[in-house]
Amino acid sequence: MQSDDPVSPLTERISTLSPTPVHVHDILANVVKPLFTATPHPRLHTETARVLARPADSQDPFHRQPWKDHPGLDEVIRWCILNTQVYFASWLLRQLMVS
Repeated sequence: MQSDDPVSPLTERISTLSPTPVHVHDILANVVKPLFTATPHPRLHTETARVLARPADSQDPFHRQPWKDHPGLDEVIRWCILNTQVYFASWLLRQLMVS
């Protein structure tokens, strides 16, 4: 694990964060996204954002993926998803009450 790992301190205190939309957005934009954008999926054509008919090469597509070096990232993503769903559900309920 890297010394500048943004995930480790976050996994230790994720349960203490208040799940505001701002926190969820910041975590997704500043912690999660950089770990996945460095190496796009091997079946993704990066210029068109369409699926390639076959992988770009025959090597293991998940070899040297930065997200693999960050244990606990799955819990961070899970926390974001769960809290995004809470805000979406409350927004939807407000929309239904207004109508």
